[in-house]
Amino acid sequence: MLFTTGQLRSAFGLSKQQWRSYREALPPLAKDHSRSGCFSAADLLATSVVHKINTSLSMPLPAFTGTAMPLFELCAAHPWPQLERSSVAIDFESRRVELVGHECHIPPAAVALLIELAPLVVELRERLLASIPDPQGDLAFPPMIARSRR
Repeated sequence: MLFTTGQLRSAFGLSKQQWRSYREALPPLAKDHSRSGCFSAADLLATSVVHKINTSLSMPLPAFTGTAMPLFELCAAHPWPQLERSSVAIDFESRRVELVGHECHIPPAAVALLIELAPLVVELRERLLASIPDPQGDLAFPPMIARSRR
């Protein structure tokens, strides 16, 4: 399933100016301008990690420029069920991003953040499912079983 720029923006409540800031700081979001950007579910999850850190810790977006590519590649390389049972360790100093299972030991790092992915995956699922319209919701009359003539 692919998502448009508008869907990605609305998933995180980003204004046009905020979207420009995300695109400038995160190279994987800077899609070809000749056509509308198409983003995968992995792109949404990686953006969700950045958005969570940016809003919760007030960490500036340019701090993610060096780790953006590895973060987006990591999210694209694993299925959501595996990501949901894991956390992402981001080491800003060495520009490393690792997927860490809940039972694994986390390697020490000078400046690192550990983000649990389960709440982000649940939140994205709820947002994405809420945005899918009910195909029968616009029907003027509910479906009925017609009687046959005899």
